[in-house]
Amino acid sequence: MALINAKSRFKNAATKAGLGLAAIATAMTPITAANAMVRGDTATPEVMARHLKAEGQEVVALANRENIYNNELTLFATAFTCSSDGSHGYIIEYNSPLGGVPTQSEVVARTQHCSTHNIYSSVEPVASINVDYDETSIGAKCEEILEQQQAGMCGSYEQAIRNARNGGERIAYEGFNSNALNRNTFQIQGHFTVTAEANDEGFGALWYTTDEGSTVLYSTYSDFRYTPLQQKKFSDIPQISMR
Repeated sequence: MALINAKSRFKNAATKAGLGLAAIATAMTPITAANAMVRGDTATPEVMARHLKAEGQEVVALANRENIYNNELTLFATAFTCSSDGSHGYIIEYNSPLGGVPTQSEVVARTQHCSTHNIYSSVEPVASINVDYDETSIGAKCEEILEQQQAGMCGSYEQAIRNARNGGERIAYEGFNSNALNRNTFQIQGHFTVTAEANDEGFGALWYTTDEGSTVLYSTYSDFRYTPLQQKKFSDIPQISMR
């Protein structure tokens, strides 16, 4: 099994692999939700905003996805959303970088049971997704992923997060990957974890973990920032005095 190392080594692999989540996901658990968008939906930013509002979605963070092709870097603004009750959220990508004027937006992923963590807190964010993984199953799935060239590197979730932390990143956003059977019924297929650095560059990464626990780098980001609304939520959390 090839273990995941520092994310900077995989920018080209992540952007060129064209990972298909359906292809590397396995066991599925049916869940239901009404009036939801699905992965692959596209719309103008204005229409997308109306759909998000109708579903009670809040944009919790923004970043620029990095796409490297032929040694040229292109940035795509990305919004991470989560409903106020944490039921579900979306990863939305736009066809221009942050600060630009996009004309199109697309649902990159739908997340179930999403949660947001404060990477600037003095308390280390801890993942809310707790799943027991078997090393044998992780290794077998990673071999399959690598043989099918769906990713450049693959390893355990624990190793991926450990290396991200060693690189100065913390868990910022996470949720189960939710694929649609139709507009009302969804299936959980693995989960996403966004890690990000608490500095001006805001470098980060999106990791996809299969049901077996095999983890691959899906995207890399720069300029990761929480929205003012999410920052206010963090500041409104009561602080416990130890005195």
